[in-house]
Amino acid sequence: MKERFFIRTRQKGVIKQYEVVGEFAFDYRGFRFFVRWDSDAWVVSDCLCGAGIAAHRDKETAIFLAAGKIHIKFEEYLTKCKLTLKKRIA
Repeated sequence: MKERFFIRTRQKGVIKQYEVVGEFAFDYRGFRFFVRWDSDAWVVSDCLCGAGIAAHRDKETAIFLAAGKIHIKFEEYLTKCKLTLKKRIA
């Protein structure tokens, strides 16, 4: 089912936020992740801060890669999300 999500991108050193349409991919320890098509690849991003986790031309492979990264580096992911959210509030 298609939903609306927000992503973050960095363009020339400036972080911008965009609304995109995607679909739920998976959740891990209560954190949700979504997948969307972005011109030449499927991109998996998190729902909390909109950061891209993994990309691949095959949708299932992109989801598999992202889930693996999150499973292995979950604490690092949490730290980055906390920093992103603090910057957004400040």
